[in-house]
Amino acid sequence: FDSFVEAGLTLFRVNTIKYVAIIIDVMDITHIDQSPSENYSSYNSLFFVVYLIVGALFVMNLFVGFIVDGFNANKGSSEAELQYSRFLRGIKEHRPRHSAFTVPTNPISESLRNFVTSKYFQTFSLVCVMINVVFMLCDHADMTPEFRRLMNLQNDIFLFELCGEMILFFLAYGWSCFITDAWKGFDLFVCLGTVVFQYVINNRRIAQFAKSFRLMRIIRLMKMIKPIRVILETLIQSIPQLLNVILLLVLVYSMFAVVAVQSFGTTKYGSRLGLTANFETWANAMTTIYQMVTGDEWMLLMEDCSVMPPSCTHRFQKEWAYDGVTYIEY
Repeated sequence: FDSFVEAGLTLFRVNTIKYVAIIIDVMDITHIDQSPSENYSSYNSLFFVVYLIVGALFVMNLFVGFIVDGFNANKGSSEAELQYSRFLRGIKEHRPRHSAFTVPTNPISESLRNFVTSKYFQTFSLVCVMINVVFMLCDHADMTPEFRRLMNLQNDIFLFELCGEMILFFLAYGWSCFITDAWKGFDLFVCLGTVVFQYVINNRRIAQFAKSFRLMRIIRLMKMIKPIRVILETLIQSIPQLLNVILLLVLVYSMFAVVAVQSFGTTKYGSRLGLTANFETWANAMTTIYQMVTGDEWMLLMEDCSVMPPSCTHRFQKEWAYDGVTYIEY
């Protein structure tokens, strides 16, 4: 914090959640022109706690909110247009639907349809899923033989209950319900996947993979709770917009990658700039930019790219680098 520029750069580094080393150094500060002392004053870190709350969280969310408002304004989305858009979406979601498959009309199927749509059956299914999820959360290493037998027993019981649900849905609606209803199709996928990978294919490694199907029962619990189901369905409907955002990010990263290749393509290796992060080619630059965006030590790359003579030379010379296996010439 010796100057305004350095203080701004340091706060920007804190804003990108790279603050641990800075906070440790700040807590060692004693007085002006005196040597630091380890953990001299932990109260110095309160400044960064307040800054993270105000700067990294509040101001950043406020900035994103202004961007969203500006996007809606440029798109011409007034309050009336937003309500009209919600009205059209509601009509589309709740319009009368014609099933391409015929539903069984025999008395047994009609009775089962009333049973599986009843409040008691749905509550029973929800309780079974919740108990199964609680047992899965209790899974841990070094289990006793008794606890392991209990876990295997409850897995068998709740898998049998899930298979029973699938049989009831099949008898009530026919096989078409697993095609027309995405959630019922998902339940069938979880049921068949668990049976095949855990019981039919008796392999130890595949049995570990089968646990992922049991974990999918948590999603079954989410879809039974209406607020969470609405959030999941909203995320699924937002996928087309997310693809557009990803395309825009790729274009922006490509522009910065081209600039990085032209500016730092021949920069000498340093503490972070090296074989795993460099700007020698466009592909390497894209990879390095992705690493920085996802939390790599960008400040070390910045310091390496800021190297100046006599620490570097303008002419090329053969040097050697260690890639973890052998020494290579570059």
